[in-house]
Amino acid sequence: MKFLTYSSLLALLVSNGRLVSSQTPPGFSPSTNKALYVSFDNQEITPGLHIPLADTAVSPSIAFPGCGPPQGTHLVLMVDLDAPDGAKNHSLSPLLHWLQQSIPARLPAVSSNYSAAHVAAPIVPFYMPQPPPGSGLHRYVVLAFDQPQKAFSVPANFTQFSNAYRFNFDVAKFAEEAKLTVAGATWFMTQNTTQA
Repeated sequence: MKFLTYSSLLALLVSNGRLVSSQTPPGFSPSTNKALYVSFDNQEITPGLHIPLADTAVSPSIAFPGCGPPQGTHLVLMVDLDAPDGAKNHSLSPLLHWLQQSIPARLPAVSSNYSAAHVAAPIVPFYMPQPPPGSGLHRYVVLAFDQPQKAFSVPANFTQFSNAYRFNFDVAKFAEEAKLTVAGATWFMTQNTTQA
């Protein structure tokens, strides 16, 4: 299990001498100013950070300091806002990359490959970012929600989402229908730099 240090958490809170205000990209809903601490391959994510695609091959580590009650649980999701073809075509967006339920808030950090004894099976398993070559930067949002009850039920309008079907996941509608409250978020950008 990967851990974020106190100093790295503090560094995530402060950006160029000021507190980070928005944790989601402009125009994204639901928006929040609550930080979620995410790292890929020891690369700590600050909102809007551009990271190499290779660093996203393994699921991120996530920490929940200050997110909800210590005895609570969280639901985490990750979406690509620019699928399939970056700025040229968003027709499949948001593309759901991960939907994980029942993550205990008391854990200092967790990733999707964390012990099954502590974390329930994912609703939709982690799928690494794979933007097409030449499609430019893709924006990825990682959101944590306070999970209202231990046994989470996916709203009826979202039961088709699975490992095989991940397109056009309406995050705001999902949160509304599931009666979820945002606990924290962050976002990053990556791209496939191989020649098309």
